[in-house]
Amino acid sequence: MTFTSLLPLVLYAAAAAAYFAHFSKPEPRSGRLATALLGGAVLAHTFLIGMQTMEAGYAPLVGTTAAISAFVWLLGLAYLYVELTTDERAMGVFVTVLLAVLMILPALNPQT
Repeated sequence: MTFTSLLPLVLYAAAAAAYFAHFSKPEPRSGRLATALLGGAVLAHTFLIGMQTMEAGYAPLVGTTAAISAFVWLLGLAYLYVELTTDERAMGVFVTVLLAVLMILPALNPQT
């Protein structure tokens, strides 16, 4: 378990907290913060997958934790795209909580 494997988890959890704050009291500033945190989480996750690819020599998509990590990354990208094109942040609280919970296993056990 390294800092680089924990960073996306921390950012996904921070994005979930920001989306919860935005969901409970919608303000443009909290919505932008939540979107920025989610974008940072997806970016950090992209770099993590890239580092794992360079280390292994192939895309890390095989195995339970790698498959979950790829799913989280793709779901984060898809939701970020939908949010940026529709400017609707109401579903963010649900999606980011799911992302943060699913990212626990790959963050704590990145080898398997």
